[in-house]
Amino acid sequence: MPPSDRGETLFAGTFTGRRHSLASLRFVLPTLLALAAVPALFFGGEYVQRYLRYRAERLAEAGAGSATAVQPLRHIALHTLYELPKPWLDQRLLDSGLPVYDLEISRGNLQRLQRTAETVLARGRADGVQRDRVPARFLDGGQWVPVQVRLRGATAYHYLKTRPSMRIRFPNDRYFRRMREINLSEPYDKRLTGDMAVNGEARRLGMMTWDSRFVIVRLNGEVLGLYQEIEQFGESIPARHRRSEGFIFSGSGEVFGKPAPGNPDFELGRRAMDRVLECIPRPGGQPALHCTDWEFVRDHFDTDWWAWATAMTTLLHSRHAWAPDNLRLFWDPSRGKFEPIPWDYLSFRLDPLARPEGEPDYSGTPAESLLRVPEFRRMRDERLWRLLNERVDPLIARTDELFAAVTDALKYDVRHVSFAPDVQDHREYQDTLRTNRKVLLDLFGRHDLRGEWAVSADGSMVVDVRNHGKSFVAVQAVVLETAGGRIRRELPEPVVVDGLWERAPGRVALAVAVPRGSRLLGLVARDHVTGAQLTDDEVTLRPHAGPLPAPPPPPAAPAPPEIHVPGVVVEPTRVVFGPGPVRLEGVFEIPSTHDVVFEPGLRLTMGDGAALVVRGNFSSVGTESAPIHIAGERADSPWGGIFVQGTRTSPSTVRVEHTTVEGGTGGTTERTRFVSPFSVHDGVVTIRFSRFLRNGPVDDGVNLKNARVHLEGNSFVGSRSDALDCDFCTGTIAGNHVVASGGDGLDFSGSDVVVSGNVIEGCADKSLSIGEQTNATVTDHVATNCHTGIAVKDSSVAEIRNADLRRLQVGVSLYVKKPTFGPSTAVLENVRMAEVATKYLRDSACNLTVR
Repeated sequence: MPPSDRGETLFAGTFTGRRHSLASLRFVLPTLLALAAVPALFFGGEYVQRYLRYRAERLAEAGAGSATAVQPLRHIALHTLYELPKPWLDQRLLDSGLPVYDLEISRGNLQRLQRTAETVLARGRADGVQRDRVPARFLDGGQWVPVQVRLRGATAYHYLKTRPSMRIRFPNDRYFRRMREINLSEPYDKRLTGDMAVNGEARRLGMMTWDSRFVIVRLNGEVLGLYQEIEQFGESIPARHRRSEGFIFSGSGEVFGKPAPGNPDFELGRRAMDRVLECIPRPGGQPALHCTDWEFVRDHFDTDWWAWATAMTTLLHSRHAWAPDNLRLFWDPSRGKFEPIPWDYLSFRLDPLARPEGEPDYSGTPAESLLRVPEFRRMRDERLWRLLNERVDPLIARTDELFAAVTDALKYDVRHVSFAPDVQDHREYQDTLRTNRKVLLDLFGRHDLRGEWAVSADGSMVVDVRNHGKSFVAVQAVVLETAGGRIRRELPEPVVVDGLWERAPGRVALAVAVPRGSRLLGLVARDHVTGAQLTDDEVTLRPHAGPLPAPPPPPAAPAPPEIHVPGVVVEPTRVVFGPGPVRLEGVFEIPSTHDVVFEPGLRLTMGDGAALVVRGNFSSVGTESAPIHIAGERADSPWGGIFVQGTRTSPSTVRVEHTTVEGGTGGTTERTRFVSPFSVHDGVVTIRFSRFLRNGPVDDGVNLKNARVHLEGNSFVGSRSDALDCDFCTGTIAGNHVVASGGDGLDFSGSDVVVSGNVIEGCADKSLSIGEQTNATVTDHVATNCHTGIAVKDSSVAEIRNADLRRLQVGVSLYVKKPTFGPSTAVLENVRMAEVATKYLRDSACNLTVR
């Protein structure tokens, strides 16, 4: 074939092939388009509806001029990716090693939750949206448990239709890991590892924190993704931290849980919370006057822990934790104070140009009121300095540990497009800590002390000192030039000059007696935060043109307590009762500036309603020949009691020997209820060879809370309820005798005790009650004529050796009484029982070993 013919044939074949391809495309393309149209119409229709709804909700919420077309589109774009299923990642996520939580929710109830999510997504926030609970099932230990589920969170990113944040409530008889409610939250809500690391630091300091871990959630068999499980605020938090039965409030005054109606401890806390709420400045307003009073702050707040919490938010440069929705306060009834519970501690990089004092904008939060109190600000600065120097590196290391533990899950989380942003966010958090540390250390290291001086008419020198540095300083001495040369004149006491705050320097005027013709050359001052001595270059002095006003007189010393009672002497540091007869009418509160001493031979008669509240140390040490006796006028007199109230950081020392307390009904102060005629809260307590007889209608014969104790050789007779109640105590209870108790003989909650050689004769309930995570070693214990010999309950552990239990209904019982606690454990060795109806009662989960 000629070349030209061959080329024409090839071209013709190619053209014919193309013609067949075009014909195929005409058939295939419409088919593909038709198939694609179905999901396109479905998804497109849904997102058009969603757009219209978003826009309508935003217009209704914010007003016609506030909503734009971009806002709904932005939300739709952000959430669409997360709503798409990614089944090829499910198994990789399940293989990450994290716990897997299985939920089952019916189709109808799931649709109810999804409608709620759509509403919140449309509005942008959950404010005003009804979020109902729906019934569901949760797989716990291989058993399906009926639960209630509702959606949670304040902002829209918690409400993805297919992967929302949820709160799960468990039934009253089946708490989950000792918690009634848990939150399954979007994992980045708490800055992934940020709040978990902060919580670890708070726990190290003894503060109350919520429990948290990362989990995988599977709903109706379909993997939803990575979640952060967060303990919901409620009774499980204080129970785990060995706190007295208190209450958790939000910064807006909401209480978590439902206190029993008329609960007297809650009523005290509610009133205290109402006063604290007055300390949140309104826009353009000022907090109530009492809020910047140091006495109020000291009385209503555990200032040590609040100063640590404030130091942490300063390091993180965040006010977020102080917003009313995020602030959490625990009311401790035994102390009459609020504790902070760190929650939602976001972090932001500190810009020294924008915030030259290194402080977040605390306006409109309780921190604003607290930090206006100089004494509290000094406490914060001292703790912040320690954080900067000692704890930032451990915090960073902890975030690395937490991030490594969740890395495998993050790589395959169905919310992800890429793992790289997680690594970037993690490093950003750490870099923020390093940057903020550097800026704050630099601020604390700068000193700028300025003074103007003038000699007054009486010949003394007046110095007006202004501190333009961040740290507060202590001026110790002045350096003078005199005719005789250069001299240093020490001040009687160092004078504190506060640092710069809200652009105003700390300012103090001081007067110094100086030789005639003296000139001020220098100030000797020490940085009270860093400990550094200020150099000459950091102090600027100049003479003042004309006289300076005389400094105000120093604050008056606290007035001594006024007690005009025969037989009571008020000394400079003590209030002494006796010896001999003394009669007390009314309620007397002795401040911590004065100790109270009962002399041997005191016979104290308490009038109806009389009580003595001691905030310092207390001593009632009689002798065998000159014992001390405290009682009402009659056997049934309704007198209150002797109440000692120390503090957590400065417990009162209490020593009682050869003392009899007879009768008494307890009492209440402004913020604290005392449930026995002799009560000590926060003390180091020694009670020996004393008697507590026939108390009136009140909870306990003797009640000790948050105390280190040694009780030896005492008698408790005729108590209406428990004879001795030790809550959150450590120490020894030895050789005591309980007779005819209307409740328990010895009752321990949250304690670590050695209990030896005690005899309990006749009690309506248990001779020995060991509960709420108590660790007890019991030896040589005798119990007769009680209902139960020894009860070990609620996560307690007891080792019991050489005990005689006689004439009882139950010998030894182990059980879980409160669902916020777990099973108990007891080991018995040489425990003898006679005339005991039931030797052992044990919940199936509890552990009992008998040797």
